[in-house]
Amino acid sequence: MFGLGKWKTEAWEGTVVDKVEIETSAGDHEYSTYYLHVDMGGGQIERKSYSKKFYDQWAVGDRIIKRAGEKEPVKG
Repeated sequence: MFGLGKWKTEAWEGTVVDKVEIETSAGDHEYSTYYLHVDMGGGQIERKSYSKKFYDQWAVGDRIIKRAGEKEPVKG
């Protein structure tokens, strides 16, 4: 049996300060990873990865809130 996922207990909030798409090549396969860089306050920037659909919903300057028990953050 698996333990609780990190998303179940993780809670934080911040401001989106950058959005980055990184393309990776592995043999004949290419894929992209989508990151939101979030200022958590006090100059602490964290990089969070999400799906393209979720990533596209955010803009630099948006307030982002992740509540314990919710899988994805919401706009605040």
